[in-house]
Amino acid sequence: MSLADIAGTALVPTPVDITPPPPGMPNAPIVMTAVIGRACLRDLALHCRDTGFGDGQKIACLMARGPKLAPLCKAALKITEPVR
Repeated sequence: MSLADIAGTALVPTPVDITPPPPGMPNAPIVMTAVIGRACLRDLALHCRDTGFGDGQKIACLMARGPKLAPLCKAALKITEPVR
């Protein structure tokens, strides 16, 4: 193999598979957490401060306090329901 062969192959881009994941797959929990976290930040601090992390404990705490939640938080929980 000559230097020209090496230089020529280094400039050829390799194909990359950039197909997005199917809907509702790996990115769904991240998006759901971001939406609920932003919309329900105040409600989480007021009602669910002592609730643990993981296994949906924060969301369960919010759902249990349904009528007391801010309208924006209620909407975020309703929108993300199909993903959960």
